[in-house]
Amino acid sequence: MALFISVVTADVSDKGQALLDSISRPKTPNVFEVDTSSFASLPGLPFAYWASSAALAAYRDMPSLAAAGVEAMSTNQLSDDNRYARLWWEVTPASKETWKSWAKGRGFAPYHYDIRTVVRWNDKRGTYQGFIGTSARPLEKPASVGWFFRPGLTWPRRSNTLSFSLLPRDSIIGNKGPCIFVPGDDEVRLLALCGVLNSDAFRYLVALQVARVELAQSFEVGLIQKAPLPTFDRVVEERLAEIVAKLVAASRELDTYNETSHFFVLPRALKERIAEPPLIGESSFREMMREIEDLVGTAYGFDLDTRKEISDWSTARLAPVSDDGDDQLDVSADDRLHILSWAVGVAFGRFDERIADETRPLPSVPGPFEPLQPISSGMHPGFQASTSPLSGILVDDQGHPDDLPEKVHAILESLGVDDSDALSLVAIRKWLASVYGPGHLKMYSGSRRKAPIWWQLSTASSTYSIWLSWTNLTKDTLFRMTGEYLDPKLRRERSSLDDIKHELDSNPSAELQTQFDSQTKLVDELESMAEEARRVAPLWAPHLDDGVIINFAPLWRLVPQNAEWQRELEATWKGLIEGEFDWAHLAMHLWPKRVVSKCAADRSFAIAHDLVDIFWIEDDGRWESRNVSQTDIDDLIATRSSTAINDALKQFMEAPEPLTAKRSRKAKRQ
Repeated sequence: MALFISVVTADVSDKGQALLDSISRPKTPNVFEVDTSSFASLPGLPFAYWASSAALAAYRDMPSLAAAGVEAMSTNQLSDDNRYARLWWEVTPASKETWKSWAKGRGFAPYHYDIRTVVRWNDKRGTYQGFIGTSARPLEKPASVGWFFRPGLTWPRRSNTLSFSLLPRDSIIGNKGPCIFVPGDDEVRLLALCGVLNSDAFRYLVALQVARVELAQSFEVGLIQKAPLPTFDRVVEERLAEIVAKLVAASRELDTYNETSHFFVLPRALKERIAEPPLIGESSFREMMREIEDLVGTAYGFDLDTRKEISDWSTARLAPVSDDGDDQLDVSADDRLHILSWAVGVAFGRFDERIADETRPLPSVPGPFEPLQPISSGMHPGFQASTSPLSGILVDDQGHPDDLPEKVHAILESLGVDDSDALSLVAIRKWLASVYGPGHLKMYSGSRRKAPIWWQLSTASSTYSIWLSWTNLTKDTLFRMTGEYLDPKLRRERSSLDDIKHELDSNPSAELQTQFDSQTKLVDELESMAEEARRVAPLWAPHLDDGVIINFAPLWRLVPQNAEWQRELEATWKGLIEGEFDWAHLAMHLWPKRVVSKCAADRSFAIAHDLVDIFWIEDDGRWESRNVSQTDIDDLIATRSSTAINDALKQFMEAPEPLTAKRSRKAKRQ
């Protein structure tokens, strides 16, 4: 027998005294007398001196996950997520077959987590588009059943607390998002297993392997698959699966209010007008969690004292889901922002207003392991770049038929949303000009990516803005923006300036002088905005596969209303200039000589630009560079080069610093 004394929970300054107290009083709870041979049942023989005899028996007598036929695995580290990964709303529904959901890791999210990242998949090569290496391929098993695209469970490899959520079909696993599969992809067993693995008992058993009182923060595949797994008869397994399915449904219900989720339907206040949310109340939630712990604890052979010990040890608990609700549309400050944001999406044709007014039925609830769809439940079925009837351009310009504030206000009026001062047309216009943009940028960010779907291009003082829809962008968008919106606006404002000047000449007054100064500033800013748009338009060629920030980068001078975002776009543009993103289509468009040369030297770049067959050849499983003459390379560069683009790029890079509100030219009376 060996004596262990734990002073882990004592403050640093008190550890010495705690140790002395424990020595003098050996019957205290932090003193453990243990037969060290009992550690033999634990993988790696850790000194988990606090472990109960029942926990040690579970390791000794029960099969590990691996021995029970439960398969756990991860795959390669991409290293360059900016190149290979996107947020799901960055890609169009039409590209569903080439972009796959990617479980890359997450925070604490038991039972359900909406996977937001996607990777471009090369079905022919069986790996990520442009990726060189074999570890990204679906590992083959007997009978040629691959690992990828199967339903399973996923967990974050690095997290403060261990948690497992469902992995939908047609998904790809990642290095930081390992996954678990069961034979035959039995969905009932997967749901039941999700309950077991999210239990306090399982977390406690995993922690024993690393001999830490606290739960480990690095949950490697080996750690998980060595943990013991009890056996259940089918009745108990089906009951566990039933409970987990309800918990998943409750978590997904919360996602139906989140407009960046695959499960989004409507903002909470609007959805609760037309449907009673099937949420689990706090008492029901606690009852179901207790039942899971009882079923799992019984299966592990833990008595009541052991279960209490484990419950006291565990601090990882799901936040209770509230069942509070109100049949009336109570537009709180938070709800108001969500409704306004949704209405902007309706104005652009992304979200379907018919669900809110009940002319389109509520979308059906997908099964727990159904593949994630390329559009959310609340999106308009016709919203995609190839079919949308909308132009993808709206403005902040009172009286204009494409005025975004007026469209948002009209949408709210049609739904009977209370037209308080906060939702008046004046308030909406002010909110869109200066508040919505940063909030939208934050909402549509994640996994270290920023991917706003509405782009606000503005004058220096934000008195005039043009909004572009990301998925509707074409190479003609900036030409249309200038010719159909900016130029007519400039003509109107110049005419107004002439009228004020004429009146000021004949009847000078302080009030007219103020009007003249303000109008002169507006015209100056509009001229600066139009000049910049005309500089960018000839060289801009958006390609959605490049992602939002790469495509947005050339427009960095047109976002003075958000200095932080402008700096990030400018840094991305400088990265493009310096060759950091030569895998991007935009880089090939602007610098073909440099990029084509890289394709000849690096097969991953050749894959990205569809030049593999020209520069590379496979010989007996090994890739070799082809002997391509310089003449052929020069011809290839010539076909991708344009004098007009080169001239436009030179002019753009030599342009002066953008006009900002602080640097606006002082208005002068002409």
